[in-house]
Amino acid sequence: LAMFDTGFALYEGQAPRKASFHVRGPDGALIAIPFGMPANPEVLSGGGGLYSTAGDYGKFLRMLLGEGGEVLSAKTLRGLSESHSGSHKAGFIKSAMATMSYDFDLFPLMATGHGLATMITPEPTGDGRGAGSLAWAGLANTYYWADPEAGQGGVLMTQLLPFGDPEVLSLLRALERGAYGLD
Repeated sequence: LAMFDTGFALYEGQAPRKASFHVRGPDGALIAIPFGMPANPEVLSGGGGLYSTAGDYGKFLRMLLGEGGEVLSAKTLRGLSESHSGSHKAGFIKSAMATMSYDFDLFPLMATGHGLATMITPEPTGDGRGAGSLAWAGLANTYYWADPEAGQGGVLMTQLLPFGDPEVLSLLRALERGAYGLD
């Protein structure tokens, strides 16, 4: 996919471009905070610690939409859209540390599931994406979705804690609605 700015460790040219983490101050203003991952992580976790750029994520989304050449077969791409978590709801977080995450459930009335690499929305969201759309999020309020049926996707990247920031979620919904021409 030529995602040269994506990996678990920063290379020399990336370090100066790394965005700072932020929190909201009492007045809502953003305040930079020290936060970082180990330079040489012991575990390359699929659940956290990946560095990337919006451009690289765009390449990933195009692949999920079947537009980036055949990296994954059509059968594998279809398999990514199948829930493998049974009756266990995906995408719900009950916070154990308020400084890192709010309670989070983007689709509280939907039986979302986990696919092989993403969260699956089994029905339309009301903001544009259709049934079978793929999505994921990161701790610093980074989000993406890919809707293979509509050929539509989007990525929103911030560096803001805690996860599930209401203003960022409002921006995500506006991005999605705009992408589908609903606003």
